[in-house]
Amino acid sequence: MLSKNVIVLLFVLIFTACKSEKGVSKFDYTKDFEIKSIVKTVDHSSSLQDSSICRSWMLNASEIRKLVKSSTPISRPEQHYHYDHLPCQLSGRIVQHSNEFTIAINSGAWWTLSSSDSTLIFGVVDASHFKYFLSEPLRDEDRN
Repeated sequence: MLSKNVIVLLFVLIFTACKSEKGVSKFDYTKDFEIKSIVKTVDHSSSLQDSSICRSWMLNASEIRKLVKSSTPISRPEQHYHYDHLPCQLSGRIVQHSNEFTIAINSGAWWTLSSSDSTLIFGVVDASHFKYFLSEPLRDEDRN
């Protein structure tokens, strides 16, 4: 049988592991981050088959920082029903406080942030930033 000390030690270790930050929860999208790499890609799983619209779409580092900091976390259903999944995408690596993440920015005004164990989805909701994208999100009042 395990001694009381071993049981207490196991409890402390399990409790500490459950409370420790994991994955993308370490990223604060309102704070500064470093862009390590960004490349333009075409996502062929898009609902839009014509990728010629991607030729002129691009974001610079300053625009990426501005968009990330002003975005809002959204759910998968919100992303699916309110945002277009366009073939134009910027993919890369960003670093914040020595933690590295994968970022994918879709020209449909949404982006994802991933770590080895999780992914978060963000939507661009500031109307002044829609000019950086090829489509705007569908608002609730536009549905129907």
